[in-house]
Amino acid sequence: MCDESDDPCTVGGADTDADAAHEFAREVYELYEVKHGRDSLDGNGMQLISTVHHRTGYCNAFWNGTQMAYGDGCGTTIVLDDVVGHEPTHGVTEFTSNLVYAYESGAINESFSDIWGELFDLGNGTAEDIPANRWIVGEELVAGGIRNMKNPPLKSDPRPHAKPDLLSGILRRWWCAHQQRHRQQDDLPDGRRRHLQTASPSRASASTRRWPSSTARRPAS
Repeated sequence: MCDESDDPCTVGGADTDADAAHEFAREVYELYEVKHGRDSLDGNGMQLISTVHHRTGYCNAFWNGTQMAYGDGCGTTIVLDDVVGHEPTHGVTEFTSNLVYAYESGAINESFSDIWGELFDLGNGTAEDIPANRWIVGEELVAGGIRNMKNPPLKSDPRPHAKPDLLSGILRRWWCAHQQRHRQQDDLPDGRRRHLQTASPSRASASTRRWPSSTARRPAS
């Protein structure tokens, strides 16, 4: 329907889902490229492709190994900033560690997408980015969001279940706690602050070493 030369995607806002998917995908690309020096999901300029209105009555979104897709069966749009930040990050994970999308490795995969989706959400300056919505995924979709990263049990997460988006609450909760601790450390002496902050990359590194990669693609969910 449109490419990167089109802004907005549709004439006169004829399709708001297409416009949002197009604009948010561009901003996610810029987040990775400008802030982190990564040229698209694969690090090599991969084209970002999004499909909206996927299937009739489908209330979900996914990355299928080549593109993002968004359903429109939720009663309101699912093409939200944190959702669009979430799905491409599955692509980044696939092209880096390529974590198996099942059990603990799938939980790490899913939580990375929630973390980056929420960081994108918090940094893009949209109207709903108020303190009450901090670390809530999909706050515009349903009351209270679909996941609460700060307090996972509020959304029945985590559970002893094989589905990665349920198990992933553990790492999401740790990330929120780390961010709160990081803000508190601003008042500490510099040497002490650096020592405490090394826990974040060390723990993430240990996690990626523990769970092996695989050639398996992440299934649609």
